[in-house]
Amino acid sequence: MSSDKLLSISEAARATGKSIPTIRNYLDKGKLPNAKSKAKGSSKAWQIPLTDLVAAGLLDRVTTASEPATAPVSEVMELREQVAALTAENAQLRERLDDLKQSRADLIAAYAPQIETGQKQATRRSWFGRK
Repeated sequence: MSSDKLLSISEAARATGKSIPTIRNYLDKGKLPNAKSKAKGSSKAWQIPLTDLVAAGLLDRVTTASEPATAPVSEVMELREQVAALTAENAQLRERLDDLKQSRADLIAAYAPQIETGQKQATRRSWFGRK
């Protein structure tokens, strides 16, 4: 978020985690001095600078576009460990799947001569006079 960005009341409420009536209360008490209202029909449309929200204690700070959002190093290290563990588990599961596929192929090859085809079944039924 840029420090010169202007927010509406609902955007300010979303950004701060406060309710719309709370933001209106801050406006009414003058705690957001640089906020400007524009007439929009019979109502007002507010433009609240982010710096006012920070000054009023509603936001911790304003980040600029030049400041990269960084995650704590410990969180990054923990995520890397999780990725490594999941990669190893994935490799084991792939090996197990390959083993199961080979077992299936071996079973099919071993029992193929014993499996009756439709033709064999028809021949057997004809021996007993059935169609």
